[in-house]
Amino acid sequence: MHRAFTLIELVVVLAVMAVAAAVAIPASVSTAGQYRANLASTRVGADMRRLQQDSWHNATTSSIVFSTAGDSYDLVNLEGSGATTTVHLGRSPYRVDLVSAQFDGVARVDFRAGVSSAASGGTVRVKASGVTFQATISGGQEARVASVARVGG
Repeated sequence: MHRAFTLIELVVVLAVMAVAAAVAIPASVSTAGQYRANLASTRVGADMRRLQQDSWHNATTSSIVFSTAGDSYDLVNLEGSGATTTVHLGRSPYRVDLVSAQFDGVARVDFRAGVSSAASGGTVRVKASGVTFQATISGGQEARVASVARVGG
């Protein structure tokens, strides 16, 4: 004799699966937001280190200029070329909000030619899905560039 599932058994299984999906989906969205915010703040930190090293090796002054309105920043005078490269944090793969960028009251940090220093210290905060990460640089002689840490969410 063949045994089959009843309609009630199938409905119960579907209901259990729906509850499991309802629990899992918000958790995965939060994890994706945390990943994107961490990725973006790590990119900001890496670009600050890159400009610092570039200024040292090429004896040129370079800058990063942040735009919270555009969720982006410009790398100015990269490799002494005079060119500007824009990084859009609001676009894929990051898709984060540039919440703030403060370096002694301005959204810009300059790296001086031929020395391992930044004109000012400060922080950059990015946020995705309620999760906030921060990249930090200390100013002055021997500037320590870009520690990255989760600060909220």
